[in-house]
Amino acid sequence: MLVDAGVLAIFSTATVVVHCVGVIHAAHAVMNVRSSQGAIAWSISLITFPWLAIPLYWILGRTKFHGYAETLRSVYAQHYKIFHSTYSELIKFQVAPPDNLAQFNP
Repeated sequence: MLVDAGVLAIFSTATVVVHCVGVIHAAHAVMNVRSSQGAIAWSISLITFPWLAIPLYWILGRTKFHGYAETLRSVYAQHYKIFHSTYSELIKFQVAPPDNLAQFNP
């Protein structure tokens, strides 16, 4: 036999453990990473190749900008208010289509 059964058992167990840790870290990344793009990228890499991604996640995956999501939400809310007020001003200038184009109106 080329490979000892004990060595194969240890390697198999280590592989299962590393993949389980990768799945757990992927769940952590989905819940805690700053952006949805980052969460998707980390979760795919942690599940696909955990031997490389887990050490990288330990080094690079920490949330260093605690206020990032809150700032993003507040900026989005401000832009939504501007958009909504602009839209309500523009809707005043809405005109009805001519009768010959009424058939194209949904």
